[in-house]
Amino acid sequence: MHPSRAREASHTIDTNASDREDRERGELETRFKTLVEQIPAIVYVWSVKGSLDEVVEEFVSPQIEEVLGFRSEEWMANPSLWIDAVHPDDREEVIGETTRSVEAGEPFKMEYRMLAKDGRIVWLHDVASVVSRDEQGRATRYQGVQLDITARKEAEHAQRRMFERLRGLDGQRRQLLIGSTRTEEEERRRIADDIHDDTMQRLLAIPMWLEAAAKDHPEIRAEERFIKLQGVVSDAIARLRHLVFELHPRILDDEGLVAAIRAYLEGWTDLGASSTFEITNGLSKEPPKATRLILFRIVQEALNNARRHGEASLVTVSLNPHAGGFDVVVEDDGIGFDVQAAQASTHGHSGLASMAERAEVAGGWCRVESRPGRTTVEVWTPERVPEDTPPGPERWPGPVDAGVEGAEGSVDQMLTSRGLSPREIEVARLLALGHTNAEIAANLYLSVRTIEHHRANVFRKLRVHSRAALVSKMRERLTPEADRSGPDA
Repeated sequence: MHPSRAREASHTIDTNASDREDRERGELETRFKTLVEQIPAIVYVWSVKGSLDEVVEEFVSPQIEEVLGFRSEEWMANPSLWIDAVHPDDREEVIGETTRSVEAGEPFKMEYRMLAKDGRIVWLHDVASVVSRDEQGRATRYQGVQLDITARKEAEHAQRRMFERLRGLDGQRRQLLIGSTRTEEEERRRIADDIHDDTMQRLLAIPMWLEAAAKDHPEIRAEERFIKLQGVVSDAIARLRHLVFELHPRILDDEGLVAAIRAYLEGWTDLGASSTFEITNGLSKEPPKATRLILFRIVQEALNNARRHGEASLVTVSLNPHAGGFDVVVEDDGIGFDVQAAQASTHGHSGLASMAERAEVAGGWCRVESRPGRTTVEVWTPERVPEDTPPGPERWPGPVDAGVEGAEGSVDQMLTSRGLSPREIEVARLLALGHTNAEIAANLYLSVRTIEHHRANVFRKLRVHSRAALVSKMRERLTPEADRSGPDA
């Protein structure tokens, strides 16, 4: 063959191969984009150069129009639109958390409010992973997902209002806590079911599809990018599975308390925990559902303490019948801690108050002892939770209900008049309910440092120096006038 014709033939073959590669890459990306657009959340990719003033929205899925009313093209064309749309009361915190994430090169996770195009307030759960970093380790590119959690937040707000109203009435404290625990677990179960039946199923399809695409088209260079994405998505699925278990372990309902504890400990191993675990079960029958749930949450908290703070190499859990009820003991050989100091600390050490309160709800008790080399958490509950009937509206006489409504308004007016922002009011209420800084941070999806800042502002504006003083001031407003003035008033 003539050399020139050979070159032409070679060029034609190269061109055809390149065209085929471009066409197949385009088909692959189209299929992936279609799959992403079916996920019930806003998927986005954005990059930043130097400061948040130089943000570039590289991709925003069409779901943004359904959630916030903005078209994808409109959103990407205006880089400042994302921060302008953040609710004014949350904007400073969002900027602060985003800046911290960029500077540290760490993932971003936060819940905050956005203003939709029509003025609606929309709550978003925003989670983003770092795709690339610069030479100094600062994040330069993110990919993330924003879930619309407005309905959940409204339900939580309604639940908190009811919780606070009932808590102000000492005579109904036990019924209140039982009802609150049941509502919390029902909400956990609902969220767990939603994640398992919808979002997780969609995510499960992505790595399988990417694996098939990699096998069918090995010559596609872009496939390397999708292999990395496969790892990211697989990790997200593992975390979602862990989240589902944390929210409400189905095995607790299906197989019982011991099986749930064992599954929880096995999950530690999957997450890289190095401790050895032993379970001894002397129970001849399964605790009732309400008691089972309370015992599991207390054991879960005790195990978390041993893993996070105790540096334990051996953790044992024993369950036995005792005095007409159930006795559960969690022991570890960790470094131990000062129980009295932890109980007195306003920061809290390990949810000690939470464990004691849960046991009290069940009509039982919780005992904690600790010294170097041994920490013991023992909880006992009767066979059945006493007064296991949640308080309903029919149990609250009209005058009492009206009095509580008025007291709530008085508290809001008092806090607002002292200059507290809506976020500071929320933090103040959670502090008054006994939550630690870490628990409040997890509840509001903020950093502990941010919560400490809000806490300092609350104490300064209300002119109090302790949690007890804060509770006292708020209870004055939550107690109906008739109760404060006495029977002869």
